[in-house]
Amino acid sequence: MILLILFSMFPVPTMMYFFSLLFALGYAVQATHPPLVTADIFGGKAFGRIFGFLNIFIGAGGAVGSWITGFIFDWTGSYVPAFVILIFCAFYGCMNIWWAAPGKFRRVPGKAKSLPR
Repeated sequence: MILLILFSMFPVPTMMYFFSLLFALGYAVQATHPPLVTADIFGGKAFGRIFGFLNIFIGAGGAVGSWITGFIFDWTGSYVPAFVILIFCAFYGCMNIWWAAPGKFRRVPGKAKSLPR
């Protein structure tokens, strides 16, 4: 998002190449990261229901977020305010995962007899 903000001020083509590279790397993580984080925090028999419920809200957020971003562009004439809001939302989301994460390794039944020291 920072590269897109900079590109709006300094339209240098190399910034778009860097953005494309970083976007591809981030999008590749998107497929594996949510189920792993959800399993780490909410592991157990109800994992499937919890993950499915979260995906409903992820889809709704993607749909509403696109509409809100378009509304912000129509209102301000620029995508920069929307990108700044998205940067804060991404930071807040990362902080929430960090705060909710378990602080230690959990034993998985039948997998480990003792934790390494």
